[in-house]
Amino acid sequence: MIVTHAYRFALDPTAGQVGALLRHAGAGRVAFNWGLARVKANLSQREAERWCPLSWCTGSVAGSARASARGALPRVRTAP
Repeated sequence: MIVTHAYRFALDPTAGQVGALLRHAGAGRVAFNWGLARVKANLSQREAERWCPLSWCTGSVAGSARASARGALPRVRTAP
């Protein structure tokens, strides 16, 4: 299939719309960075478990404690 037509659009937002567009882009960037941090934390945890010579250090409890101590995982509050 060959495309023979192309269209170019330009935005001309008002001042209020500019602010909304910037907030939307900023929120998207925050979400992307959050997801990237989760992926990196999972990969580093997997790498740490792969190279651990002890059988007990590959468990999820020990691995989570090590990652949490490094600050790689967010701390979750429990209800009292």
